[in-house]
Amino acid sequence: MHVAAGWQMGIAQAEATREAQKAGIANGQAAEPHSYRGRKTSFDRTQLGIIRDLLAQDAGPTAIAEAAGNSRQVAYRVHYDPANADAMLVEWDM
Repeated sequence: MHVAAGWQMGIAQAEATREAQKAGIANGQAAEPHSYRGRKTSFDRTQLGIIRDLLAQDAGPTAIAEAAGNSRQVAYRVHYDPANADAMLVEWDM
């Protein structure tokens, strides 16, 4: 088999898997809306409070991450979309 042909087959299979997964998720959500909630959050209410307090004090993402025990990405995510941070905790009953 030619290397390029094998590579293209791998891409095609990945796309087919992705489409099947999307269909399965859609089917599950139609049957039960909370059956697929996505990835669990990496922070809890206490950590969210720490992040918000430090964001209000204009602390940098590294300082926020160290104080809250999370990653800088979590600090950015909460900074740019605080309403979604609350919604994720509600969705996961945290």
